[in-house]
Amino acid sequence: MRKHLGQLLNNTWAFWAVLTLPMIWIIYKRYVFHVPGGHLFYWTGVFGVWFLLISLAVTPLRRLFKGAEWVRWLQKRRRYIGVAAFAYSAIHTLYWLQQAGGMLQILRSFTEPLVLFGWIGLFIFTAMAITSNDRSVRELGTTWKKIQRWVYLAAPLALLHWFMAEDYRLKTVVIYSSLLCLIVAIRMMPKPHKS
Repeated sequence: MRKHLGQLLNNTWAFWAVLTLPMIWIIYKRYVFHVPGGHLFYWTGVFGVWFLLISLAVTPLRRLFKGAEWVRWLQKRRRYIGVAAFAYSAIHTLYWLQQAGGMLQILRSFTEPLVLFGWIGLFIFTAMAITSNDRSVRELGTTWKKIQRWVYLAAPLALLHWFMAEDYRLKTVVIYSSLLCLIVAIRMMPKPHKS
């Protein structure tokens, strides 16, 4: 039993299936219980941010729990989690485009900071998602890491987009800005020197 559980946990397709579970839940509620489309719009955005923060948290977790097996397991799957963050954000954007009311309205939306921050974040996520594969790592070399580091601009923009959409709801701002600050602070801590 333990062997089979280990095989399941290490199966790439099983992990992808876990990452799609929130989307299945969102679609189920939308089309079975006929909840309004705003439910799909809101939760795809939320899961996009959650997966983004989880992917960012891997390096700080590796520093805090050095050598832990579960952190190594998560580290190997960080790219998948990042791609999931992009996928949920893309679905969130596609729904918005469907509701936007035409190309003129879409173009006008670029003058609104709320929408503009979302677009910039999505463009960065797109570049990161396209290059989140072994071939890109090999061919881009050091450029690959530079592209991936753009996430540190995309993440605060995604949070600002969310905060503005909720009129700076205090609970959301405090929880998620604190999480991001903590992740970045641990990430930027100098590595201890080996004696």
